[in-house]
Amino acid sequence: MVVFSQENANWSELKSKPTAVSETQAVVIQEKIYLPGGRLADGNPSNILEVYDLQNDTWERKQSLPKALYGSAVVTLEGSMYVFGGWDGIEHSSSLYIYNADSDEWTTGAEMASPRSFAAASVVEGHIQLTGGENADGPVDSVLLYYPGRDTPDGIAYG
Repeated sequence: MVVFSQENANWSELKSKPTAVSETQAVVIQEKIYLPGGRLADGNPSNILEVYDLQNDTWERKQSLPKALYGSAVVTLEGSMYVFGGWDGIEHSSSLYIYNADSDEWTTGAEMASPRSFAAASVVEGHIQLTGGENADGPVDSVLLYYPGRDTPDGIAYG
């Protein structure tokens, strides 16, 4: 891994991620970089969660993602990591997995109305906006809004 220091205006080489993957997204929680899942070199999805501590230049494996996925949309809100959809090697997923960094535990959130992978997620005024992606029919042009405080099994968290 290579990182740019604005303070020193140079690039530095850091320890490489133990499990090489592509097609994943990273988020920062409490000054650590979290990388859930991803596509392994053999093309299969991974369920590995690896965390990089920039202060100590160390990697640590945490509780595995409940399902092996790549191409998920990943975002943090209020100290939790949200992993929306992705590709499981067979089909696009409509899953939502929520990771609590303090307890190193995953919970399952309300599923999306339709599966998608390769979407973008962002936090907007206390909710999560999930934009675009693709599914079995091709590109997805819809936007989903997810409200964490309203998460229920019937999926009404989405608006």
